[in-house]
Amino acid sequence: MIKKDYKTEERVVVDNHCVDVHLICDCCGKEIEQHSYYWNLCTGHYDWGNDSVDSIKHYDLCSNECFKKEVDSFLREGHTTPYVNAETEFYFKRAHMGE
Repeated sequence: MIKKDYKTEERVVVDNHCVDVHLICDCCGKEIEQHSYYWNLCTGHYDWGNDSVDSIKHYDLCSNECFKKEVDSFLREGHTTPYVNAETEFYFKRAHMGE
């Protein structure tokens, strides 16, 4: 049974959002255009055992040329147990909940 003798009060609620303004290529420094595909690259290695987590790097890359440069650079480092994960993603503005 719902009680009908409760008090109410009016409150103002503010909801903050953090919006991506732009995405920058980690190789050439150019702005990645919205509504376009870009490379998301993750590199690392297992050479240091558990401490290898410190070798992980993430890159946002605007073109195939920038992608090739970063992968070539990583492979030239000569790790005995390299790790590379790459995928294309579609860039659009995202809203993030603020605190």
